[in-house]
Amino acid sequence: MRLIDLDKAINAMAKLEQEDNEAYGVSIPECFDSERAIKALNSIPTVQAVPQWIPVSERLPEEYGEYLITWKNPKYQKTYIGICECEITDVYDYEYNRFEVEWLFDDYITTAYPDSKVIAWMPLPEPYEPQENEE
Repeated sequence: MRLIDLDKAINAMAKLEQEDNEAYGVSIPECFDSERAIKALNSIPTVQAVPQWIPVSERLPEEYGEYLITWKNPKYQKTYIGICECEITDVYDYEYNRFEVEWLFDDYITTAYPDSKVIAWMPLPEPYEPQENEE
């Protein structure tokens, strides 16, 4: 299964139809019927992409915010999951060509697990919004 951006696919089809119209000077509906194609695309169920963990060695968040993190404490050799604020510092890391970040752990983690390191992160999902008939 492939995931596609439906809006981009519809725009690409409209562009093809426009190019055909310009090339032949007339609409050729029997060759390319974008309305039928768009209806067919819209009838396909959409799939929500599954977020993937991003190792901090590959990439860091580019803006301040809360993120889902995986963190590890070397003393206990166990990984944990949590939500943590990330702040972009004004210190530039020339080796990685990016600004450094500071993970703002809560006081309990900072005190109980002082050597903890964030090893991966991902954006938080959107909060659940109940449908009108679910309330």
